[in-house]
Amino acid sequence: MNIRRQFRVVTVNDDGSETRWPMKAWLREKEHQEFVPEGVDVSTTGDSSPQIARRLLADGWSSQEKEDQFLLFPPYGNRPLPVDEDSDDIEPDDEYGFGMERELRDFLAHNLNLVKIGEGSLRLYSDQTQSGIEYKTEVGRIDILAVDDVGAFYVFELTRIMHQL
Repeated sequence: MNIRRQFRVVTVNDDGSETRWPMKAWLREKEHQEFVPEGVDVSTTGDSSPQIARRLLADGWSSQEKEDQFLLFPPYGNRPLPVDEDSDDIEPDDEYGFGMERELRDFLAHNLNLVKIGEGSLRLYSDQTQSGIEYKTEVGRIDILAVDDVGAFYVFELTRIMHQL
């Protein structure tokens, strides 16, 4: 039996939940066109989904493979830095800063493959009901729940500290 793999863009909502979108349709939307790599055709008759996915990964996206889905995570979650203008949180003060804890969370969660543990790396944990971003437990939420190549769990708890001069 040949299972057709679906390519999905995963965006993180403000409450930490995820939404999965068909990759080409998401990239065709006007507000997401800045994410389309130069020279890539996302029209229905354009480049194939695997070709587009390879280009997105080369542009800093991260991925997670499932049996029937290839999930793609944009850099910095689903929004570019800096934070939204209507936010009352502090703007990042340089191009590598994070104005809000959720931006750091999203960036780390979608770039876990860059975290090296011994010879392996981390990936976002997910089960049949939820992902490892804002993972719900009996005692509260975990900012990021990750797993390594041998199945060991890693918990990331993030806190934004405000400095005053």
